Amino acid sequence: MVRASLRRLLLSAVLACSTAPVLAGAPNRPDAEPDGLEIGGSFRMFAEAIDGQFRPGRAEDDAILLLRTSLLASYTTGPVQVVGELVDARAYGQDLDTPISTSNVNALEPLQAYAALDLGQLVHAPFGGSVKAGRFTMHMGASRLVARAGFINYPHSFTGAQIDLAARDSSRLRLFWTMPNIRLPGDIEDLQHNEVELDRSTTDLEFYGAHYARPLLNTAQGEIYLYRLTEEDAPGYRTRNRNLLTYGVRFHQAPVVNAFDYDIEYALQGGEVRASSASADLRELDVDASFFHADVGRTFADGWKTRISAHFDFASGDGPGAEYSRFDPLFGARRGDLGPTSLFGPVTRSNLVSGGVRLEAKLSDRLDAMTMYRALWLDEPTDKFALTGVRDATGNSGTWAGNQIELRLRYWVVPSRLRLEASGAYLDKGRFLRDAPNAPATGNTRHGYLSLTTSF
Repeated sequence: MVRASLRRLLLSAVLACSTAPVLAGAPNRPDAEPDGLEIGGSFRMFAEAIDGQFRPGRAEDDAILLLRTSLLASYTTGPVQVVGELVDARAYGQDLDTPISTSNVNALEPLQAYAALDLGQLVHAPFGGSVKAGRFTMHMGASRLVARAGFINYPHSFTGAQIDLAARDSSRLRLFWTMPNIRLPGDIEDLQHNEVELDRSTTDLEFYGAHYARPLLNTAQGEIYLYRLTEEDAPGYRTRNRNLLTYGVRFHQAPVVNAFDYDIEYALQGGEVRASSASADLRELDVDASFFHADVGRTFADGWKTRISAHFDFASGDGPGAEYSRFDPLFGARRGDLGPTSLFGPVTRSNLVSGGVRLEAKLSDRLDAMTMYRALWLDEPTDKFALTGVRDATGNSGTWAGNQIELRLRYWVVPSRLRLEASGAYLDKGRFLRDAPNAPATGNTRHGYLSLTTSF
């Protein structure tokens, strides 16, 4: 089965390579003036395979080829800027039971289309910043709750407005009201065939809030934020009617040679949520959830700028009782903290207790390496573990989920233009992922990918 999947993947890769020059052929204008038209983009080919699947109801081994082409154009005249970005995200070589979603496939979609106004050119005030409206991506703080995730094939985008204010002391306040775009198509057969269907936005799904960041003592930074997510059922779109209020704080210091650095973030989540997305289920549950991240590291003054760091992550799970306590990670990215996603990605910020150690090194001007080990537990033994879909409603399978190990290498084939990335990950399943009633008897999980990205 593995060999068949790999043969299918190789065939798709050859076909993709034959079309890559056409997709990546837009001109580049690195010497463009601040005012005027600028055009750029990228093309990524991402091939991955998995063996020892951890998800119930999926093939034991699988492989897929993901292609992503983006074209970004911006026109600036004085304080006004108009931006458009078209992204074509497709999948090839998958089977009917391959776990693909709109994070993998979104063919010919306008990811961004907005107009922005530079406030610094309009008013004489002790701050700068901008106002923008339309469709855009967002990235807040460490990207754990709001991010333009670069690892997944198609990131989240939002339709609405954002005010971004920056003071002379480097503090920054962002206020936003948006409708998260519902990525389409939602039908699995349409995704399998890379069907084109434009995303839509509706006031039945709203996301708004504020994020404030400012310098603290020395080179430390502090952040506070407040996010509100509200949703209601719409035709063809069944939800749990989430009404979530998430507020948190973060303190961090960037890595520097011969010094300790750290990143600490804590968030609480309240509100209400339906017990399920079934149309007849009108039970409202109070939400009481939280998440915590901490890492501390040190960069050494050797030739490789080696950095060693220790990590801890907690995200509450849903236990017995009338309250709902499974933390919702909203629109956050996972790759930076929790490992590869896509066909892999067992870990997310829900029902998780995890500690680990990371080693990073810049081996040359073109090559860098990273390896990380994580130990994995469940916060609540009766809830699903993270994103695996594995659950033991009795709690008799315990809380030990296993060990996760990953290795990543990145190499600039052509500096700033063409980058090759290779990664391998191994999930040594613990008692819960082996013994839970719906845990697949597939052995430990192995995953690898190769990614080639060109920018133009």
